[in-house]
Amino acid sequence: MANLKVKILAGNYQRNGISGVGFYSADIILFEDGNKIRLFATFETDLQDEIIIDRTRVTNPNNIYDCYRGDTIGHLLDVEIERLKKILNVDRIYKVFEKLSEVN
Repeated sequence: MANLKVKILAGNYQRNGISGVGFYSADIILFEDGNKIRLFATFETDLQDEIIIDRTRVTNPNNIYDCYRGDTIGHLLDVEIERLKKILNVDRIYKVFEKLSEVN
């Protein structure tokens, strides 16, 4: 089984999603068995600001033929965001992304 981890480089909330449902977008790096792959992910959240895992989409902007399981990376994003919430002492995803933008 692959050893997977993600690092979030930047993120943003997009207010105008499908049918008016907002969503987040994130510039991420996927670490897979020693390889680094730069990816772009989008995901929705529920009313409690939790990622809806099966509404995660992932693309490789440098190779449109690469395919990634949104649910797998959605779970990895959820784990990483929860870790960052604790480190940054914030309670919402948009606050995590605001703090990351201050650093970058």
